[in-house]
Amino acid sequence: MFTAMKKLIFFLSFLFTFNLLAKSQTRYQAWFSPNPPFQYRGSELVEVTFKTTQETIKKLVPEPLIPNSDNLLSISIGRQIIPSLISAGYLEMYVTIPVEYNGKSGQYWTLLYLEDPGAITGGREIWGFPKFGADLEFEKKDNKVSASIVRYGTKLLELSADLGQTNPKTTTIEKSLSFTVKEIPSVEENSPPAILQLNSVNFRNIRYYDYQECNNLVFKLFEVDAGLMPNLPVEEIISAVFYKMDFILDYGKVEYDYLKNGLTSKEGDF
Repeated sequence: MFTAMKKLIFFLSFLFTFNLLAKSQTRYQAWFSPNPPFQYRGSELVEVTFKTTQETIKKLVPEPLIPNSDNLLSISIGRQIIPSLISAGYLEMYVTIPVEYNGKSGQYWTLLYLEDPGAITGGREIWGFPKFGADLEFEKKDNKVSASIVRYGTKLLELSADLGQTNPKTTTIEKSLSFTVKEIPSVEENSPPAILQLNSVNFRNIRYYDYQECNNLVFKLFEVDAGLMPNLPVEEIISAVFYKMDFILDYGKVEYDYLKNGLTSKEGDF
């Protein structure tokens, strides 16, 4: 009788543990993901492109990148979906600035906020994306979309809009280049970073679809302490659009090693 009871308790404990793991499978997969490339499908994003000040752009873009002369930057927020790893998706916001390097055009990624720890860790350690944790909200319901970001109890961004009719057009791009600065501090006190590199990141097989223009846009960036969100003056909103996209995030390349060139810090930060 005692042996049968022990077996029953063991079996019930096994079922309980298995159920917990099954419910948390997506989260565990996010932490222990394989190496790139990663296939994203059905990601939903709102992208707001606006003109800011030349001083802001120069402050954010590090040398040897050349910032765009129109002082444009974009803020995108939405749900990123990797079906093989995080089928439910994770929320993400990122700030990108059009730049050039050695005759190659691309986007410099200056700041990202995410809610998923696995995506934060992988993005920072592999490519050097400046990813940080935050509480994000994003909802698209019928023809309305809304989003917000809060970090350490401080609201950073608020967005809402009415969406126009869905545009049936599809835009396909074979390859798109992005740039990041990968910085890993030294374990030694008062020492330069262990790694300080300008990297290029390859996005390929990109497909944009289900475009919807954002009407009656409410777009608020809150001025907060440095280290949470850079001050981004909005001089003129150029465009605001919702879209879906598929793409492959692949390996990249070290374009410039600051330490090998005798530099221990980069220009361009907030």
